[in-house]
Amino acid sequence: MRKPSTQPMVRARSLFRLSSKLARNCLSEFIGTMMLLFLGCAICLQYTLSDGKLSSWLHVNIGWGFALTLSALATYQTSGGQLNPAISLLMATLGNMPYSWVLPYSIAQLSGAFTGAALAYGVYYERSLRYLAALPSPGHLTACFTSWPSNASHTTAFIDQVAGTAVLAFFICVCVDRRNKVPVFLQPLFFGFLLIMIGCALNLNVGYPINPARDLGPRIFAFLLFGMEVFSHSNYYFWIPVVAPFFGALIGGWLYQILIGVQIDKDPEEEYELKQAV
Repeated sequence: MRKPSTQPMVRARSLFRLSSKLARNCLSEFIGTMMLLFLGCAICLQYTLSDGKLSSWLHVNIGWGFALTLSALATYQTSGGQLNPAISLLMATLGNMPYSWVLPYSIAQLSGAFTGAALAYGVYYERSLRYLAALPSPGHLTACFTSWPSNASHTTAFIDQVAGTAVLAFFICVCVDRRNKVPVFLQPLFFGFLLIMIGCALNLNVGYPINPARDLGPRIFAFLLFGMEVFSHSNYYFWIPVVAPFFGALIGGWLYQILIGVQIDKDPEEEYELKQAV
């Protein structure tokens, strides 16, 4: 039996493959974050625009989890599927990527999040207009794109975002630490389970954005639709899910490394690589 021809892929690779690894990774982060926010915002819009008839809040959490799983899986072999500036900063502090890459990654993630939110709104444009026509305020629809505090002070919201991102970073480090022997192809699935767990546990205060790009990108898009209220709401709460996750990622990631990661015995492969490096 003849093998399928690979000629089209060879040509595509020669035509479209970027020469710069950083450019390839940034493109990957853009596409992955775009898909995450396209699916995530669409999930929230479907829930809101159907008045909860097509899905429940549990379905929203599960949907976000699988959106993260598939978006991370699609980008795992290029940029590592980080999709979160706070996680990118953590990876740099752990020595997994250069510090100089954090800003380009973050810009790509923010741009992808904005684009994904815009695409989700485009899919539900007509339904959104009808929904808005019946409401005195766009608040419920705005919450489909970005987080809104629920009777939470700035202090509570900041602590909430530090805690949520710390949990995210802690268990991401658990998954990617090869001494824990989590198969690489299953790691994105565990990331999705992790997001579902965080959504079920830490949603009440502000809605678990735990990702500066995930919150700010769609917020900028919502600003174009609804105006300055998306930034001024709750006494200019908007900066908290942009800043706090960076603290949470560093705290959670390094807590794992110090309390558990460095306590694990080196496996034979790691010992061999260390000897080869010397």
